[in-house]
Amino acid sequence: MADYVLGLDLGSNSVGWAMISQNGSFDNGKPILAGARVFPEGVAMLNTAKEKPRGQDRRMARGMRRMHQRRAQRQRGLLAVLRSVGILNDAESVSNDNPYELRKLGLDSALSAAQFARALLALCKRRGFKSNRKQAKGADDGKVAKETTILQAKIHEAGARTLGEYLCDLDRQFQHNDPAAVRVRNRYTLRSMYDMEFDLLWSAQSKHHSGLLTDEIKEKVRHAIFFQRPLKSKIDTIGDCELEPGEKRCPRAHWLGQQFRLLQEINLLKVLDVGGEERQLKDEERSILAKSLAPKAQMTFDDIRQLLGFQDNQKFNLEDLSKRNHLKGNQIEAALSKKPLDKWYAALDEATRQKVYEALAEEEDEEKLRQTAMTQWGATEAQAQKLIAITLPPGYFQVSLKAIEKMMPHLQAGCVYSLAKERAGYELGASVSVCDKLPPVDEVLKHLTNPLVHRALGEARKVVNSIVSRHGKPTRIVIELARDMKHSGQKRKELFYENLDRQKANDDIRRRITAEFNIASPSRDDVLKYKLWQECGCVCPYTGRPIPPTKLFTGEVQIEHILPYSRTLDDSFMNKSLCYEDANRLKHNRTPVEAYGQTPKVYEEILLRV
Repeated sequence: MADYVLGLDLGSNSVGWAMISQNGSFDNGKPILAGARVFPEGVAMLNTAKEKPRGQDRRMARGMRRMHQRRAQRQRGLLAVLRSVGILNDAESVSNDNPYELRKLGLDSALSAAQFARALLALCKRRGFKSNRKQAKGADDGKVAKETTILQAKIHEAGARTLGEYLCDLDRQFQHNDPAAVRVRNRYTLRSMYDMEFDLLWSAQSKHHSGLLTDEIKEKVRHAIFFQRPLKSKIDTIGDCELEPGEKRCPRAHWLGQQFRLLQEINLLKVLDVGGEERQLKDEERSILAKSLAPKAQMTFDDIRQLLGFQDNQKFNLEDLSKRNHLKGNQIEAALSKKPLDKWYAALDEATRQKVYEALAEEEDEEKLRQTAMTQWGATEAQAQKLIAITLPPGYFQVSLKAIEKMMPHLQAGCVYSLAKERAGYELGASVSVCDKLPPVDEVLKHLTNPLVHRALGEARKVVNSIVSRHGKPTRIVIELARDMKHSGQKRKELFYENLDRQKANDDIRRRITAEFNIASPSRDDVLKYKLWQECGCVCPYTGRPIPPTKLFTGEVQIEHILPYSRTLDDSFMNKSLCYEDANRLKHNRTPVEAYGQTPKVYEEILLRV
């Protein structure tokens, strides 16, 4: 078949495709075939507040089953240990007494073997929350921290020695027929609370059963109650570096990775010079900014202007492109530069700092990191506690630590990422492989977590492979991806509420137009005109003439594109304004500076009005 270009339009529940002949020029190509494949979205209830992955309910049910199975298995294991060490004999069963009463009584009085076993089983069944320091923190983690802090304060106020003693007193006060009564269950607790209670309970009972409750047996019982297997290694789920074969991607929580990201942004930064031209930062400016930004969580563009001595009207390119008001610093450096870690961190030699960076990025055990900080790196207990509490940036970069180390000298010299990659010896496109058909998504993108994108790519693969089987390989594939596809579920939910607010605002404007202008069914353009009229203060930005309500919905006042649509294809609200028909005719297919820049006084007046 003749050469052709394949165009794909990927949406959340459809793949549109078209084959265009390529006889010399793509622009003069003719359509050969076109079609669409429709499929269910990768998530349920898309674009609603209740959006969720299709497997979420099944996954949560499976998680509950596993939790109950493991809890029962843990209790059976504890009973086996208690019988093997002689605390319970084979014929003896566990007491049926109230476990909260036994946990309080056992702190001061002797318990029988069956009662002690009952108290230990209660600790085993519900043993509190144990955090993983590298796990992404969410709203639930903040709730756990808040609730456990409140609980610890209440235990202290009540004069209780342990959580069990406090819950016992609550249980005695609880009345089933009182709806306002405080229940014992349904509260957040910490593993450390149960660990401390176990030590106190064992210490108290060992006085009454000294020959039986030895230190060796205590450790066996502790292991049966509190052992928690380490989280499964994530090494298999970490993507491969796109530049260095066999190397895994660098975590965003690594200090050097943060510096790599910071320098990329600084090297992309351009400033509008006094003469109106965009320019890169000078070497000295870039050096000053990098040094000042690194130990901070972020710096606003206003602060950067002040730091570098720029005027207030000198804008940065990233302000407009990214719609943000700041640059992020090195998140790890910023955390280590805060009290009480600042003096300790400043005194560390470079070799020890590298060990700290590695441990922060890789160590998952809080206690191990805390002990290492105190015994090997000279941190105080307060500093070690602060160190393990550092909030780490989640995720990984596309490249490995090895690749970053090779590119860093070039980034420090001011090169943008693509140039730094080239100068470090990496060829552009060298990692791209050629195949006759597209492989399964999971083989290439093993760690793709967006269900919408995963489903769309899987369906696109079916379309492409089917076309290739019948018509041969295209010379080129052009893909358009729906804007909402790249967003996370949380971001799509935020956009849903934003659209809802926008719709409510538009409905309110329609009601006002009907009431004020007697237009029964305001059109979309009527709403747009009204919004632009309010935005420009009821004044034509080009002529300065007021736009009275009586002229608003007449042909004398028109909606116009600030930057010509024919040249920018930008039909957004931000590229529109309201002006008189004669001003629009004069401006024609030109930008404001092209139309009015020849008369500086007029152009300055326009700028003042907007």
